[in-house]
Amino acid sequence: MRLVPVRQESWVARGGPFFNDGVQPVVVRARRGQALARLRTFVRAYGETDIDAERLIAAVAANHDWLYAVIEEGAAEGNPGFLTYWHQAHRRVSATRQWYTAERQRLVAALSTAGGTQ
Repeated sequence: MRLVPVRQESWVARGGPFFNDGVQPVVVRARRGQALARLRTFVRAYGETDIDAERLIAAVAANHDWLYAVIEEGAAEGNPGFLTYWHQAHRRVSATRQWYTAERQRLVAALSTAGGTQ
């Protein structure tokens, strides 16, 4: 199995190739409550048939922790960009990590129904 780091939100983020001031808020609202379905769709798109759902979800959480540790460290060292971002995002980052922990079984189960996953 090969894991590829992708941030799919970058496609519709401000400045991304599909960003549109009028459409972007609608896209975000449409995503609410769709995390499990989006995860299944995303995994299916890679065409992998040998996915260890437990390992993949653990890797997603580990990547989240690593990424935001870098940002938090940069903020602590006084990097202006990291300071600004961390000030705006630290509560959401913590809530997302708690969500990964609380929903781990559901995430694994969603992948297990993605077709061809373990």
